[in-house]
Amino acid sequence: MKIRSAVGVIDAIDEDLAWRKRELTRTKFLCGQARDHDRSVLNRASVVLAYAHLEGFLKCAVRAYCSFLNSQGLRYAEVTPSLVALTARGRLVTAERANSLGVHIDLVSFLLGDLSAAVDLPADDIAGSLGTVNTDLLGQLARLMGFDSSRYEKRWALIDERLVRNRHLVAHGERIEYLDSEVEDIRELALSLIEDLRTDIQNSVVLGSYRR
Repeated sequence: MKIRSAVGVIDAIDEDLAWRKRELTRTKFLCGQARDHDRSVLNRASVVLAYAHLEGFLKCAVRAYCSFLNSQGLRYAEVTPSLVALTARGRLVTAERANSLGVHIDLVSFLLGDLSAAVDLPADDIAGSLGTVNTDLLGQLARLMGFDSSRYEKRWALIDERLVRNRHLVAHGERIEYLDSEVEDIRELALSLIEDLRTDIQNSVVLGSYRR
């Protein structure tokens, strides 16, 4: 994925969102039309799918965001400390584990001297290392991309307890029965998060919130 403009980021994110919304809408329809014994299975599947689309959307958006930044000709000295830390994270982990002065010197050299180097974010590595999409991760993304996390904070408990916890329970084989209304709440929570994240990430690109 190579994205060179803000419009390219917006288009990539919108295209990814479109099929996810269609699929979530389709599962809602299928659950509504299913017989009772089938609906129980579809409801559990829908819980996992709602979370999966949130995580998948975020990975796509992060790849698009990183690809855009890599194409802007920016230097590390021009972007926020959070983005510098994102690049330096691998070096920091290596330095922590190494008993080698050379490794530590390389890290210090990067932090002091290589800030003049062109931004080169490892998009696939970053997206692949996101982990569970919970309140901690959303707070990190807000700081990284320079948007306000307050509208997510109002839903902190819902995200961790309703969306993430239920996804884990079903994915780990727990036999849980969900009311149709509970599944719909989880589905709507995932969709609302995806919509809000789309807006905030796209605004970050357009407004240049990645600049120092």
